[in-house]
Amino acid sequence: PPICPKQSHQHKKEWVAQKLALIEKESLGHEEEALADYLRAKAALLAFSSWPSWGGRWDGAPAACTTRDSGLAAMIMGVALAYDWLYNDLTPAEQATVRAALGQHAQEMYEAATQLWRPDWLNWWGKSYSQNHLHLDEAGLGLAALALEGEDARSADWLALATDTFSRVRALREGEADGTWHEGLNYQALGLSYTLPFVYSLRRL
Repeated sequence: PPICPKQSHQHKKEWVAQKLALIEKESLGHEEEALADYLRAKAALLAFSSWPSWGGRWDGAPAACTTRDSGLAAMIMGVALAYDWLYNDLTPAEQATVRAALGQHAQEMYEAATQLWRPDWLNWWGKSYSQNHLHLDEAGLGLAALALEGEDARSADWLALATDTFSRVRALREGEADGTWHEGLNYQALGLSYTLPFVYSLRRL
């Protein structure tokens, strides 16, 4: 892959679609198609784990390599979900490769969320509780924390930050008497597509 590949939310969506398709096809007895989906999902997981940079912008701008925002969040969330879903199908060496990559990039997001503004990170969103960027970024971080629980000592700090953030976001959303969102329906849906998997997964704790 290129040193600094163009990123988008599509990576996460592709993994989700592949895994759901795998489950459906297995239940319907479509083993050959299910195997193809599984192989694609595993190959994507291992390939993305080898990329040196997950920080990216949808427009592929030159600053994408160092940006710590929604492109990084999409990659973190996708890898966290795929690592959890495919864990038992990975060899110990493959598990270690994915775990190291996910831990490295989740820590990058944590640093962006807790440190002062840096123009190379574009981490303006750190305290913007009513902004979808914060919701995406820290939901991805929270899922990484859950996926690496007991495997990466830093995950406790990631989870503490994400749960505190979404307790504040919950207070804001409970004040929406008519169910609307100030950024509009599309951004509301985007934020929820990241937030809900994280907060739902918290139910098991």
